[in-house]
Amino acid sequence: MAYFIYLATNAPHDPLEIEDGYVEYYRQKGLAEPVSRVYGMVENIDDNLGRLLTYLDFLGLDNDTIIIFLSDHGPSSGRFNAGFRSHKGNVYEGGIRLPFFIRWRCHIQAGVKIGQVAAHIDILPTLLDLCRNTRPVEIG
Repeated sequence: MAYFIYLATNAPHDPLEIEDGYVEYYRQKGLAEPVSRVYGMVENIDDNLGRLLTYLDFLGLDNDTIIIFLSDHGPSSGRFNAGFRSHKGNVYEGGIRLPFFIRWRCHIQAGVKIGQVAAHIDILPTLLDLCRNTRPVEIG
């Protein structure tokens, strides 16, 4: 049996509310306050995702759980965008390219990079296929 967790966070996103403990390191590096808060939020996501993975391992469910990590769009202007053109709110790569990671231990090989263009509409059919769902799914 496979499990699927849908865990949507507001981070990193406005309002940039995060504990100072996560922000101070980036402030000391001289980054602007909004950027420091965003990076602190990313670090917080990383910490909490690590806690989730540890708990799944503790429960013995880590090999049977499909985990997907992605964002909804590129960063706001003034933030790191890996050299892509523009930012959030437009159709250039800096506005639409985003991270997408999927993990399903013992089923999907780690470290594989796929160059094929995909979009959010591809996720549901892919998950249904991975879970070997043969029943029709109605959306809407």
